[in-house]
Amino acid sequence: MTREQIGTALGYSDPRKAISNIHTRHKDRLNQYSSALKLRTDDDTSREVILYNRKGIMEICRWSEQLKADKFIDWVWDVMDSLISGQYAQTIQASKNEQMNIESRMLNSQVKQARELETLANKYGGTDYSKILDSYASKALVGEHIIPLPELPERTYTATEIGNKLGITAKKVGMLTNEHNLKTKEYGMWFRDVALHRQDMEVPAFRYFENIIPVLKKLRYYSPHLPLTKKQLEKFVEI
Repeated sequence: MTREQIGTALGYSDPRKAISNIHTRHKDRLNQYSSALKLRTDDDTSREVILYNRKGIMEICRWSEQLKADKFIDWVWDVMDSLISGQYAQTIQASKNEQMNIESRMLNSQVKQARELETLANKYGGTDYSKILDSYASKALVGEHIIPLPELPERTYTATEIGNKLGITAKKVGMLTNEHNLKTKEYGMWFRDVALHRQDMEVPAFRYFENIIPVLKKLRYYSPHLPLTKKQLEKFVEI
Protein backbone atom coordinates (compact mmCIF):
# COMPACT_ATOMS: atom_id res chain seq x y z
CA MET A 1 0.00 0.00 0.00
CA THR A 2 1.11 3.59 -0.56
CA ARG A 3 1.37 6.25 2.14
CA GLU A 4 -1.71 7.91 0.70
CA GLN A 5 -3.73 4.68 0.95
CA ILE A 6 -2.61 3.82 4.48
CA GLY A 7 -3.10 7.36 5.78
CA THR A 8 -6.58 7.57 4.23
CA ALA A 9 -7.58 4.21 5.74
CA LEU A 10 -6.43 5.42 9.17
CA GLY A 11 -8.39 8.67 8.87
CA TYR A 12 -5.62 11.30 8.65
CA SER A 13 -6.54 14.69 7.17
CA ASP A 14 -3.20 14.83 5.32
CA PRO A 15 -2.56 11.09 4.69
CA ARG A 16 0.77 11.23 2.87
CA LYS A 17 2.41 13.69 5.26
CA ALA A 18 1.17 11.84 8.36
CA ILE A 19 2.64 8.48 7.24
CA SER A 20 5.85 10.20 6.14
CA ASN A 21 6.24 11.66 9.67
CA ILE A 22 5.71 8.21 11.24
CA HIS A 23 8.29 6.73 8.89
CA THR A 24 10.81 9.44 9.76
CA ARG A 25 10.41 8.77 13.50
CA HIS A 26 10.74 4.98 13.08
CA LYS A 27 12.85 4.61 9.95
CA ASP A 28 15.05 1.93 11.56
CA ARG A 29 12.01 -0.39 11.50
CA LEU A 30 10.16 0.87 8.47
CA ASN A 31 13.03 1.12 5.98
CA GLN A 32 13.23 -2.68 5.77
CA TYR A 33 9.47 -3.02 5.11
CA SER A 34 9.16 -0.38 2.40
CA SER A 35 10.45 0.37 -1.08
CA ALA A 36 10.49 3.34 -3.45
CA LEU A 37 8.82 3.27 -6.85
CA LYS A 38 9.14 5.88 -9.62
CA LEU A 39 5.80 6.73 -11.25
CA ARG A 40 5.25 8.91 -14.31
CA THR A 41 2.54 11.55 -13.90
CA ASP A 42 0.11 13.04 -16.43
CA ASP A 43 2.39 16.04 -17.05
CA ASP A 44 5.21 13.66 -18.11
CA THR A 45 7.23 14.08 -14.92
CA SER A 46 8.23 11.37 -12.46
CA ARG A 47 7.24 11.14 -8.80
CA GLU A 48 8.61 8.82 -6.11
CA VAL A 49 6.03 6.72 -4.28
CA ILE A 50 6.80 4.74 -1.15
CA LEU A 51 5.16 1.31 -0.91
CA TYR A 52 4.82 -0.79 2.28
CA ASN A 53 4.43 -4.52 2.58
CA ARG A 54 2.17 -6.17 5.19
CA LYS A 55 4.70 -5.90 7.99
CA GLY A 56 5.29 -2.25 7.17
CA ILE A 57 1.55 -1.55 7.33
CA MET A 58 1.35 -3.26 10.74
CA GLU A 59 4.32 -1.26 12.00
CA ILE A 60 2.70 2.01 10.94
CA CYS A 61 -0.52 1.02 12.72
CA ARG A 62 1.51 0.19 15.82
CA TRP A 63 3.02 3.68 15.94
CA SER A 64 -0.12 5.51 14.86
CA GLU A 65 -2.32 7.08 17.55
CA GLN A 66 -5.44 6.95 15.37
CA LEU A 67 -8.51 5.10 16.69
CA LYS A 68 -8.78 3.13 13.45
CA ALA A 69 -5.25 1.82 13.95
CA ASP A 70 -6.28 0.24 17.25
CA LYS A 71 -9.33 -1.35 15.61
CA PHE A 72 -7.19 -2.78 12.84
CA ILE A 73 -4.66 -4.29 15.25
CA ASP A 74 -7.51 -5.69 17.40
CA TRP A 75 -8.95 -7.38 14.31
CA VAL A 76 -5.56 -8.95 13.47
CA TRP A 77 -5.27 -10.33 17.02
CA ASP A 78 -8.80 -11.75 16.79
CA VAL A 79 -7.78 -13.62 13.64
CA MET A 80 -4.65 -14.94 15.31
CA ASP A 81 -6.64 -16.07 18.38
CA SER A 82 -9.11 -17.91 16.15
CA LEU A 83 -6.23 -19.63 14.36
CA ILE A 84 -4.79 -20.81 17.69
CA SER A 85 -8.17 -22.08 18.90
CA GLY A 86 -8.97 -23.89 15.64
CA GLN A 87 -12.04 -21.79 14.80
CA TYR A 88 -10.41 -20.47 11.66
CA ALA A 89 -9.77 -23.99 10.41
CA GLN A 90 -13.50 -24.72 10.78
CA THR A 91 -14.29 -21.55 8.83
CA ILE A 92 -11.92 -22.60 6.04
CA GLN A 93 -13.51 -26.06 5.88
CA ALA A 94 -16.97 -24.52 5.68
CA SER A 95 -15.73 -22.30 2.87
CA LYS A 96 -14.31 -25.32 1.03
CA ASN A 97 -17.64 -27.16 1.38
CA GLU A 98 -19.48 -24.15 -0.05
CA GLN A 99 -17.01 -24.00 -2.94
CA MET A 100 -17.62 -27.69 -3.65
CA ASN A 101 -21.37 -27.06 -3.68
CA ILE A 102 -20.90 -24.19 -6.13
CA GLU A 103 -18.73 -26.33 -8.40
CA SER A 104 -21.29 -29.15 -8.23
CA ARG A 105 -24.10 -26.78 -9.25
CA MET A 106 -21.98 -25.43 -12.11
CA LEU A 107 -21.24 -28.97 -13.33
CA ASN A 108 -24.94 -29.87 -13.23
CA SER A 109 -25.68 -26.73 -15.24
CA GLN A 110 -23.02 -27.67 -17.82
CA VAL A 111 -24.41 -31.20 -18.15
CA LYS A 112 -27.92 -29.82 -18.62
CA GLN A 113 -26.71 -27.40 -21.29
CA ALA A 114 -24.83 -30.18 -23.09
CA ARG A 115 -27.94 -32.40 -23.08
CA GLU A 116 -30.06 -29.61 -24.54
CA LEU A 117 -27.51 -29.05 -27.31
CA GLU A 118 -27.36 -32.78 -27.99
CA THR A 119 -31.16 -32.94 -28.26
CA LEU A 120 -31.06 -30.16 -30.84
CA ALA A 121 -28.23 -31.90 -32.69
CA ASN A 122 -30.30 -35.10 -32.96
CA LYS A 123 -33.18 -33.07 -34.38
CA TYR A 124 -30.97 -31.89 -37.26
CA GLY A 125 -29.07 -35.17 -37.67
CA GLY A 126 -26.70 -35.43 -40.62
CA THR A 127 -26.42 -31.68 -41.20
CA ASP A 128 -23.52 -29.29 -40.51
CA TYR A 129 -25.76 -27.62 -37.93
CA SER A 130 -25.90 -30.93 -36.05
CA LYS A 131 -22.08 -31.15 -36.08
CA ILE A 132 -21.79 -27.58 -34.76
CA LEU A 133 -24.21 -28.35 -31.91
CA ASP A 134 -22.28 -31.55 -31.03
CA SER A 135 -19.07 -29.54 -30.86
CA TYR A 136 -20.57 -26.93 -28.54
CA ALA A 137 -22.06 -29.69 -26.37
CA SER A 138 -18.53 -31.05 -25.83
CA LYS A 139 -17.29 -27.55 -24.99
CA ALA A 140 -20.10 -27.10 -22.42
CA LEU A 141 -18.88 -30.24 -20.63
CA VAL A 142 -15.08 -29.90 -20.70
CA GLY A 143 -14.47 -26.27 -21.69
CA GLU A 144 -13.05 -26.93 -25.16
CA HIS A 145 -14.16 -28.26 -28.54
CA ILE A 146 -12.97 -31.88 -28.16
CA ILE A 147 -15.43 -32.61 -30.98
CA PRO A 148 -14.02 -30.22 -33.60
CA LEU A 149 -16.21 -27.69 -35.35
CA PRO A 150 -16.89 -28.52 -38.99
CA GLU A 151 -15.27 -26.35 -41.61
CA LEU A 152 -17.56 -23.43 -42.26
CA PRO A 153 -18.95 -23.33 -45.80
CA GLU A 154 -18.58 -20.34 -48.05
CA ARG A 155 -21.36 -17.79 -48.01
CA THR A 156 -24.70 -19.04 -49.33
CA TYR A 157 -27.57 -17.19 -51.02
CA THR A 158 -31.30 -17.78 -51.21
CA ALA A 159 -33.06 -18.27 -54.55
CA THR A 160 -34.44 -14.73 -54.18
CA GLU A 161 -30.94 -13.26 -53.70
CA ILE A 162 -29.59 -15.18 -56.69
CA GLY A 163 -32.58 -14.08 -58.76
CA ASN A 164 -32.00 -10.43 -57.84
CA LYS A 165 -28.41 -10.69 -59.06
CA LEU A 166 -29.56 -12.15 -62.38
CA GLY A 167 -32.73 -10.16 -62.89
CA ILE A 168 -35.00 -13.20 -62.71
CA THR A 169 -37.50 -14.50 -60.17
CA ALA A 170 -36.76 -16.95 -57.36
CA LYS A 171 -39.19 -19.33 -59.04
CA LYS A 172 -37.14 -19.18 -62.26
CA VAL A 173 -33.98 -19.96 -60.26
CA GLY A 174 -35.68 -23.00 -58.77
CA MET A 175 -36.97 -24.18 -62.13
CA LEU A 176 -33.54 -23.92 -63.80
CA THR A 177 -31.63 -25.61 -60.98
CA ASN A 178 -34.21 -28.41 -60.73
CA GLU A 179 -34.31 -28.90 -64.50
CA HIS A 180 -30.53 -29.28 -64.76
CA ASN A 181 -29.92 -31.07 -61.42
CA LEU A 182 -27.84 -28.21 -60.00
CA LYS A 183 -28.87 -28.57 -56.36
CA THR A 184 -25.67 -30.40 -55.49
CA LYS A 185 -22.78 -29.93 -53.05
CA GLU A 186 -20.87 -28.16 -55.81
CA TYR A 187 -23.40 -25.34 -56.02
CA GLY A 188 -24.87 -25.10 -52.53
CA MET A 189 -26.21 -26.77 -49.39
CA TRP A 190 -29.50 -27.97 -47.97
CA PHE A 191 -30.81 -26.24 -44.82
CA ARG A 192 -33.97 -26.37 -42.77
CA ASP A 193 -35.93 -23.13 -42.87
CA VAL A 194 -39.27 -21.79 -41.59
CA ALA A 195 -42.11 -22.34 -44.07
CA LEU A 196 -43.22 -19.17 -45.85
CA HIS A 197 -46.86 -19.32 -44.73
CA ARG A 198 -46.44 -21.58 -41.66
CA GLN A 199 -44.18 -20.14 -38.96
CA ASP A 200 -44.65 -23.29 -36.86
CA MET A 201 -43.31 -25.61 -39.56
CA GLU A 202 -39.82 -26.16 -40.97
CA VAL A 203 -39.12 -27.19 -44.57
CA PRO A 204 -35.93 -28.14 -46.45
CA ALA A 205 -34.47 -25.22 -48.38
CA PHE A 206 -31.51 -25.14 -50.77
CA ARG A 207 -29.12 -22.21 -50.51
CA TYR A 208 -26.68 -21.50 -53.34
CA PHE A 209 -22.98 -20.77 -53.55
CA GLU A 210 -21.87 -17.82 -55.66
CA ASN A 211 -20.49 -20.14 -58.35
CA ILE A 212 -24.07 -20.88 -59.48
CA ILE A 213 -24.42 -17.37 -60.90
CA PRO A 214 -22.37 -17.77 -64.13
CA VAL A 215 -24.15 -21.08 -64.78
CA LEU A 216 -27.62 -19.60 -64.43
CA LYS A 217 -26.61 -16.46 -66.32
CA LYS A 218 -26.21 -18.59 -69.44
CA LEU A 219 -29.06 -21.03 -68.74
CA ARG A 220 -31.70 -18.33 -68.37
CA TYR A 221 -31.52 -17.75 -72.14
CA TYR A 222 -31.37 -21.46 -72.93
CA SER A 223 -34.39 -23.78 -72.73
CA PRO A 224 -33.44 -27.35 -73.76
CA HIS A 225 -36.02 -30.10 -73.81
CA LEU A 226 -33.70 -32.34 -71.80
CA PRO A 227 -31.38 -31.39 -68.93
CA LEU A 228 -27.74 -30.94 -69.86
CA THR A 229 -25.23 -33.56 -68.77
CA LYS A 230 -22.37 -32.48 -66.51
CA LYS A 231 -19.93 -32.35 -69.43
CA GLN A 232 -22.41 -30.46 -71.60
CA LEU A 233 -23.04 -28.04 -68.77
CA GLU A 234 -19.32 -27.37 -68.23
CA LYS A 235 -18.81 -26.75 -71.95
CA PHE A 236 -21.92 -24.59 -72.10
CA VAL A 237 -20.70 -22.34 -69.26
CA GLU A 238 -17.27 -21.99 -70.91
CA ILE A 239 -18.95 -20.76 -74.08
